[in-house]
Amino acid sequence: MSSTRVDYSRVARTYAQGRPDYPQELIRRLSQLGVGHAGQRLLDLGTGTGAMAREMSRASCLVTGIDDSAEMLDEAIREDRDEGGDAEYVRCPAEALRLPDRRFDAAIAARSWMWFDGRRAGREAYRVLKPGGRLAIIGFEWLPYAGGLAEATEELILQLNPTWPGAGGNGLHPEWIDDVTLAGFADASSFSFDVPVTFTHAQWRHRVRSSAGIGGTLDPAQVRRFDEQLLDVLGSYFQREPMVVEHRVFGVVTVKP
Repeated sequence: MSSTRVDYSRVARTYAQGRPDYPQELIRRLSQLGVGHAGQRLLDLGTGTGAMAREMSRASCLVTGIDDSAEMLDEAIREDRDEGGDAEYVRCPAEALRLPDRRFDAAIAARSWMWFDGRRAGREAYRVLKPGGRLAIIGFEWLPYAGGLAEATEELILQLNPTWPGAGGNGLHPEWIDDVTLAGFADASSFSFDVPVTFTHAQWRHRVRSSAGIGGTLDPAQVRRFDEQLLDVLGSYFQREPMVVEHRVFGVVTVKP
């Protein structure tokens, strides 16, 4: 990742509006690997606006979500109120959890691990999990196939933010296994699958405005300029709605001995 600081606090509402729901296939696979069972005390690392926390609450887990952004947590609480979620939220970084040792049966970092110091976050997750507890790290990223909407969008992002490191990714992160292995976890397994995600023009604009390369990094004037350019591209080349953008889910699940 770039050394440029990414700050999602200023786009918390847009983040909530633009991020697609997690595929139910992901929730099923996590359950098969021991994460998300009813009654589990579960920690959501980098909860953001609480999307995964609400998924796990619906699975009857007892969820605590942590994030270092007050604005994101405010949005998570608002979304919980609207959707009936009941997670507890604590403001703290993943690298310095304000939580007791051996408290949780499972932990999930969904769409967040890349923003942590992985070695430090891994040690903290190890500390707060019970023996036998599972840690799941999840990525859910668009795939910039040639000629597609994601590729065209990345080209626009790079025009305004040429040092953005997120272009051209394949959604796979084997380096996460190194982070958790060095923290003491064992029996790491990984999985991946692709899923089509549909967006209206408005939803895609929210999705990209809330991304690290735009809303998380650029100033408001640059964000407005980007949005105008994206609207032109949508109107010229991707008029039909809803649009389909292929995404890749990648997961690592490991165990505290």
